[in-house]
Amino acid sequence: MKETESGIPVLSLVIRNSIPLDTGDVGALLLAFSSDYDKTTKGRNLSIVSLQNGSLWVVLTDAALMAAPYLAGTIVAVTGANTLLDFFQKLKNLLAKAKSDPVNSGIFQKKRKAGMKSIERMVETAVKSRAQIDVTYRSQDGEELTVSVSSDEASMIRQTVDSDTVNQIIRPDRLTIEKPQISMSDRINQTIERVSKDGVTDDTVAIVELLVDVLKENSAHQVIDTLADRLDQAGQFELAQVVRNR
Repeated sequence: MKETESGIPVLSLVIRNSIPLDTGDVGALLLAFSSDYDKTTKGRNLSIVSLQNGSLWVVLTDAALMAAPYLAGTIVAVTGANTLLDFFQKLKNLLAKAKSDPVNSGIFQKKRKAGMKSIERMVETAVKSRAQIDVTYRSQDGEELTVSVSSDEASMIRQTVDSDTVNQIIRPDRLTIEKPQISMSDRINQTIERVSKDGVTDDTVAIVELLVDVLKENSAHQVIDTLADRLDQAGQFELAQVVRNR
């Protein structure tokens, strides 16, 4: 980790990307860190100490430590240092769970644990920019702790969660691919409601693609055409095109 002149505990966020980073992705990642830090520390803020290019290198710290560096050793400084370390440990634990058990980790779910938004943004950025992302905590004494996610690990997490989402949608009690005696109209309506509610996102595109694959495997070609037409009627033209091109 690069040296800082601040002499205070810091978090270093490093993105070692293979393809150009999208500024919106970087902004969303930093915003997620800020929001999660606020939630996990009950109102404390992060400040940027320095920002360096090459591999993107952002050094962050508790805002109180930046605002009052002359208070070193006081309760203000100790609290700031402790909350920064606690936040790092939370990110470390959440990322470890996401790697070992993506489906049950809570990642990419509507109800998130505090800190999970940062993990989701790390995973999304790692996938999109083919990057390794490191988060390092450095104490005032120079002790360092690091947690990382690689592009391959992030892709595994994303794909595992997407596959489970589709499995939930097409499980037997929600969508059974059988013969014509089963009404597919209700099944299609349920699917359209789920995928159109959030608009066109990476999640909904993945759901539609996998659903079409299952329908093809069961030779339900007429159902595929019906699904595309119903998506058109619902105004989901991009998703309808995904169905037709699959």
